[in-house]
Amino acid sequence: MTQVLKDGTNSFLYGNGRISQTGSVTEYFLGDALGSVRQLTDASGEITLAKNYDPYGTVTLSSGNGTSPFAYTDEQQDASGLTYLRARYYSSCDGRFLSRDTWGGDYINPLSLNRWMYVEGNPVNLVDPTGRAPLSLGYIEGRSWGGGVGNGYIEGVEIVYDYATMSRARFTYTGVVGGFLLESWGGTIYTGGVEGFRYDTNKRSTFINSDYSGLSIGGYGDSCIACIPLIGGLQGGGGYFHNRDWSIKGAFLYVSLGFGHLPIDGTGFESNYTMRGSIDYYADKDGYVNRGRLISDILSGSRSPALGIFSSASMLFASARNGQIGLALLAAKRYEDFHVRNPFTCPKPQKPYGPPKPTDTPHPAPTMPPPFPPSPDPFEIPVPWITP
Repeated sequence: MTQVLKDGTNSFLYGNGRISQTGSVTEYFLGDALGSVRQLTDASGEITLAKNYDPYGTVTLSSGNGTSPFAYTDEQQDASGLTYLRARYYSSCDGRFLSRDTWGGDYINPLSLNRWMYVEGNPVNLVDPTGRAPLSLGYIEGRSWGGGVGNGYIEGVEIVYDYATMSRARFTYTGVVGGFLLESWGGTIYTGGVEGFRYDTNKRSTFINSDYSGLSIGGYGDSCIACIPLIGGLQGGGGYFHNRDWSIKGAFLYVSLGFGHLPIDGTGFESNYTMRGSIDYYADKDGYVNRGRLISDILSGSRSPALGIFSSASMLFASARNGQIGLALLAAKRYEDFHVRNPFTCPKPQKPYGPPKPTDTPHPAPTMPPPFPPSPDPFEIPVPWITP
């Protein structure tokens, strides 16, 4: 569904994103992977504005007579060059925000502890449309099975939650796993976290498919929980994974049941992911998140391929799911900050410190004389000395 919004000077046509602006003439937006306005063209296809940016958004080259209030990452930029990101202003010249993030950060992710930093120092891959730390995070649960000797075979299925677009989908994968010294076979259930999902202006985004599908590379290691070495039993461990360009990466914990394992084992894997079925969305067409359904699905393990397998791992999954509640609620708030807004409403600047302007109401004179003249105060208008 299309809509037209006006800022008093131009009218803007929106579809899945901003399509055009109309003032004295109609011009069309052409952007890059981050959404930055790279070019404007007129109805005949002639370029009326062209811009280049450095990684943090400073304009390095501009040509043409066209103008637009939208620039770096498709956000509004004022006359001073500051970018309006709703919760606070961002300076592309400094690569920093002008005020601190209200979120204190996550000690598991040290870069998030710098509350002035823009997109955790990764402006080539991430955007921050809310002016807060980017919650490009997700949650996974899955099961896999496979084995072999030398380079073995692996296949599995996962349910993936994408907090950046408030969606989830089911994926299957097949691949190879290497490093088996002896013939080993078994099944595994796991749970973990993901980083790198992208925001999208489309409330029915399919980014979860394009972000998570394709090649995944990683490694894992485990040790015996209740097993007989080289024969079989229950083992537990953890691992990591990333896609080809590291834009998606994550970590997981798992429990496996099989035979042929060493007391302590470790190996690498390479697999290819494909989305199966449709995408489930947790936000309505207006951008409001159904928090109750989101939390219920996570806690109950809805559609989880690991549900009901290995009852001994129930504590692992209960702890992981409970740990998602706060993160999912924070992500829902950030999502609504991004989508439920008027793009032309800017906060009023705070009143600067210092003496009030002459048009302001003057301070009232004291009713009682002070015992001695007051010291000069740069933040107050001096009050004339009154004699008894």
